[in-house]
Amino acid sequence: MPDPAGGSSANHYLRTLSRVREELTQRANRASLKLDSSLGMPELSPTVEREILRYLEALDLVETVSDLVSRLNDLSKRYVGPWVQIEHQPAGDFRLLG
Repeated sequence: MPDPAGGSSANHYLRTLSRVREELTQRANRASLKLDSSLGMPELSPTVEREILRYLEALDLVETVSDLVSRLNDLSKRYVGPWVQIEHQPAGDFRLLG
């Protein structure tokens, strides 16, 4: 939820999008993964309050899923034995085989 002291909801959305995009881009670059820079957000920033809130919730979900994938990737490197193979897909996706 936007903080009224931080300015308008539209400004909060833009600041949050910029922060999340920067953090995820850095993380993707370190992991040699490709990241869609739009993060699935619209080209034009939303202006209606309920749309802004919906997109902020979507950004939170993108960030949460990214954290989960990153943790799974780290765990797979440490704990996956020879009986399980991890197949990395061209877009940076992966799936467990075996």
